[in-house]
Amino acid sequence: MKNMSLNVLIACKETEKEFFERKYGLGVDNLQKACSEENKDINNVLRTHDEHHYNLENFVNAFKEYGITPEIKCRVKTEIHPAYSVEDFKAVDVAVSFGGDGEALDVAMNITKKNLGETEFPKVWIERSDSDSTGALSVTRKYSYKEKVEKLVRLDYKVKNWTRVRGVIKSNGKTDVEDIALNEIYFGDIYRMGTARHYTQNEDQRSSGGLVSSKVGLLGWVLNERPASLLQHAIDDIRAFWYWKIKRPDFESHTLEYRITAPYRKFKFKHVNGKLPAGQKLTIKSTMNYDGCVSFDAAKPHYTNSRCYDFNRGKILEVSVSDEPLPVIRF
Repeated sequence: MKNMSLNVLIACKETEKEFFERKYGLGVDNLQKACSEENKDINNVLRTHDEHHYNLENFVNAFKEYGITPEIKCRVKTEIHPAYSVEDFKAVDVAVSFGGDGEALDVAMNITKKNLGETEFPKVWIERSDSDSTGALSVTRKYSYKEKVEKLVRLDYKVKNWTRVRGVIKSNGKTDVEDIALNEIYFGDIYRMGTARHYTQNEDQRSSGGLVSSKVGLLGWVLNERPASLLQHAIDDIRAFWYWKIKRPDFESHTLEYRITAPYRKFKFKHVNGKLPAGQKLTIKSTMNYDGCVSFDAAKPHYTNSRCYDFNRGKILEVSVSDEPLPVIRF
């Protein structure tokens, strides 16, 4: 099984140390200043940086034992690695997210028909890179890197098609934006400090915004939001405990969930949470004069190639199950 012909891209995270170096400059003095201003333990910053790169080296070596030399890139250019772009995902068989759950979202947003055309999507391997990274979406840790790579080259794995959320923004009967999210779509005030005004299921609502989530997104934003009722709060606590401690949700489920956050208490809204099965769509009409937005996977407006879009009066958002699931490797 040596000398496999397999194109692999490792999309690794920018460590906290590398971020501080980019923001404050290189050198120990600048790092100490960054940690002081950011209230960070410099020893922990250095430890997790070293752990990340030690694990990355071992991970790459596991591939090299099979004659595979992965290309290593980062979301942003660092002192060690160049930045990856959409073009990098067009020429690979396997795209590895090496970091935390944030890196998985960054990788996923590149793997769409809009970016890659009708070519077959690369399979996605999600690997937690260090103990400081959140790894809710990562593959099992019961196997070593070498064992996982061996399973990969022997095709001893399953591909799970994780459901994504499709959002279409329209105005004057025409489509302005069409995009997909792995976790969730948010609609409301761009700063979440003002009141979000919208019609949801033909109900005139005021709130702090709304979320439409896949089952993947249940591990993130949705179940961490305060629900409208004490009963829903208790249900959410039980579900969150179950998903984190006992069994992950079915990420392939074609049922989405929606939640209106902090609905205005003066009114008793009917449609504050619910489920959206495959084949149905949720329609939201904005009645905001300004600062309205739709954000895919919590994208901020200042991001490069941001997926945070204008959503003011007259615009309509239609949300449904995407027909572009993310192919994810599980061992």
